[in-house]
Amino acid sequence: MQSANDALNLASEEILNQCQNDRDETDVPNTISAWIRRNTLDPMIHQGVFRYLRAQELLSHGFGIESIVAFDCTLQSVGNFLHLRRALSAGLTRREVCEALNLPTEAADLAEYVYFLRNNFGAHAGGWRWWDHEELLEDEDLTRISSLVGIVLGAAADSEQSVRAIDPCPGDWAEWFFRNFEMLWDAKS
Repeated sequence: MQSANDALNLASEEILNQCQNDRDETDVPNTISAWIRRNTLDPMIHQGVFRYLRAQELLSHGFGIESIVAFDCTLQSVGNFLHLRRALSAGLTRREVCEALNLPTEAADLAEYVYFLRNNFGAHAGGWRWWDHEELLEDEDLTRISSLVGIVLGAAADSEQSVRAIDPCPGDWAEWFFRNFEMLWDAKS
């Protein structure tokens, strides 16, 4: 009978060999991305990435106003990150989020507009002319919003190193999990 470590080592070797055999180097494009050096294990950054990807998926399927809600949820996750890691006040406005990340005034203005759209057309549409909200949004508006939220999320992820709460490569994963379980559990909401 093999030990658990022997079985895991054997399985790891088999997977690595299979992946190397399946990979054709000519099919792999060269990619340069700032995200390669970013640690997204912080629960609020991780949540922001999830919401951003969800917004992109909604946008790609023509759900403009729904993507606005998800983009604003990304901004909200970044605000929570800044509150928890930098000890900034709770309930930061979208403008304050951009200011805390040293983004230009135009970015803060657009972030406030995203929040306005979310609250008046997406999440709480009953009080406005919700039936024709798509007329208010141009494709270039959605592109600008998507770009802004990506920049905000990237700036937050870049600042994570200075306030790191999650070790991206711990020596003892079981101890790391035990120590960080509550924070990881809270990130799912």
